Amino acid sequence: MKKAVTPAVLEANRRNAKKSTGPRRTDAVRSNAVVDGLLSQSIIFENAEEEGKFRELAENLSQDYQPQSYTEAMLVEEVAVSRWKVQLADRLILE
Repeated sequence: MKKAVTPAVLEANRRNAKKSTGPRRTDAVRSNAVVDGLLSQSIIFENAEEEGKFRELAENLSQDYQPQSYTEAMLVEEVAVSRWKVQLADRLILE
């Protein structure tokens, strides 16, 4: 059951809401969750060399499995991303 809000409380809420400045989020705060990239939807590369190594991994898997449809190509890419993240996790554990 909802509690009735008195007119005085409602007016106080409205006055307080006018003082609000909205969210104060900076780029630094926004990126706090992006620590290692393991849970990100896209792969985060530290440099061009890393990206090249990932592309090589993806190409090798594509040559090995030779996907014949969009779904197969998507699954091969998913294997490449998963393998890349496992390698990243291994590096993070060893640091």
